[in-house]
Amino acid sequence: MHSSTKVTIDGAVAELRQQFPKMFKPSQNCRAPHLNEEVLRNELFLQKAVEELECAGADDLVSKVLAYNETLKAKKSSEWPAKVQGKVFQKAEANGLFLGLVQPARIGWVTSLLSKRLV
Repeated sequence: MHSSTKVTIDGAVAELRQQFPKMFKPSQNCRAPHLNEEVLRNELFLQKAVEELECAGADDLVSKVLAYNETLKAKKSSEWPAKVQGKVFQKAEANGLFLGLVQPARIGWVTSLLSKRLV
């Protein structure tokens, strides 16, 4: 991994964890709507998110991830799969972070973000 890519990803994940501490769990198999730092870092790296999104640094990556989160936030509860409705959706809504609702395995949003270029 290129050192600047690692710094960007590490910084972005740390910032997201700081902004949404209740939404990060230590288990790599955490349930929706939670995220895991290590899984998130790995997925951002494997998907080449920094390069694909042409991020200038951690703040830029955070900005793009949060912009995508806003598009997810605009979806109604009924538009989500049944398994993430109810309490799961309510927790995401209460904490303002919807990334962990996107399937598969709560990392599907990275692929969606890259493929749709919604930022």
